[in-house]
Amino acid sequence: MKTCVLIPTYNNERTVEQAVRDALAYAPVIVVNDGSTDATAGLIASIEGITIETHKKNRGKGMALRTGFTRATREGYTHAVVFDSDGQHVAAMIPRLIEPEPAALVIGTRDLVAAGAGRSSRFGLVNSNFWTWLETGRRLPDTQSGMRRYPLAEVDDLYLWRRGYDFEIEVLVNAIWAGIPVVSVPVDVIYPDDRVSHMRPILDFLIIGHLNVRLLILRFGLPSPFLKIFVHRHFREKSFRAKVKEAFTELFLREPGPPRRVALSVGLGLFMGLSPIWGFQIAATLFACHLTGLSKPTAVVAAHISFPIFMPAILYASLVLGRMALAMPEGSRTSLELAPGDLPAWILGSFILATATALIGSAVTYCFLRCVRGLPSSH
Repeated sequence: MKTCVLIPTYNNERTVEQAVRDALAYAPVIVVNDGSTDATAGLIASIEGITIETHKKNRGKGMALRTGFTRATREGYTHAVVFDSDGQHVAAMIPRLIEPEPAALVIGTRDLVAAGAGRSSRFGLVNSNFWTWLETGRRLPDTQSGMRRYPLAEVDDLYLWRRGYDFEIEVLVNAIWAGIPVVSVPVDVIYPDDRVSHMRPILDFLIIGHLNVRLLILRFGLPSPFLKIFVHRHFREKSFRAKVKEAFTELFLREPGPPRRVALSVGLGLFMGLSPIWGFQIAATLFACHLTGLSKPTAVVAAHISFPIFMPAILYASLVLGRMALAMPEGSRTSLELAPGDLPAWILGSFILATATALIGSAVTYCFLRCVRGLPSSH
């Protein structure tokens, strides 16, 4: 394992030189000057033995980190410890982040109360931890800490597109979805009264909030096996056909649980999709899956059987079945003309069609999975 310290900086002329010199005592340092307009460039240029990357214009912390990761990889480093240049981080904590297992993304957990952080910082941490828990199911003590050790090869394979402070949330959530271990270690931090922060309270809060909503939708809309491949860059770069093939494999062949669970999920989706509850089919499907523990993504896919192009045939079949069940005159059963008693017939026929389709769909899915997976009948 070969580790460097990565320091992104933007207009931190009062603290950047000391931060770089302190970090240099523990590991080689790469500094990314993210378009600073003050004396930062000259100060870091005067320090011997460091590597410097420069953005001509300010591009955001996320872009600075990505530039640093690329340079670190090119220089042969396998890991990078991110160290802020605003005087908050304590260089003596760097060895603590280097020690854990090489494959892990390591987060330095701060004690904000002991460090004297303000109320807004403490609230922001609680809020961030809550959203990350919703998005990943993991309870982490500090999801906002910028002092982290990144495994470069693993991070490079993630699909990442955020540019600012929201990058640190995106990379953390995607890492958890991808199965990268996340380890938290306690670190000391300093919150000086004159600390310079470039975070925009309202705009950056809205940007991060937008990202959290997007991540939450993905978390509850996609199955865990699919999320694990969805966040990888190599998957996103595949052709549409290859994506569909791999997604199908993850959704139907590697869905957690026995074939019976997947088959029942398909059956539930088909039943809801054909039931006369138009406008509420997806919501009803998700609620039913929540109560029964069945696969939400599988059921939702199956519920889309009521695709608009199929609706005329579905409506007609439901009406015919309902008329037959209610023993209406034989000559009127297949008629396209609507009669006053056709509403109850259509509702009843919809449930008959939904039940029959669900049973057939479940049976076909179960047999298919048994054949493909090769599981014994006891499963």
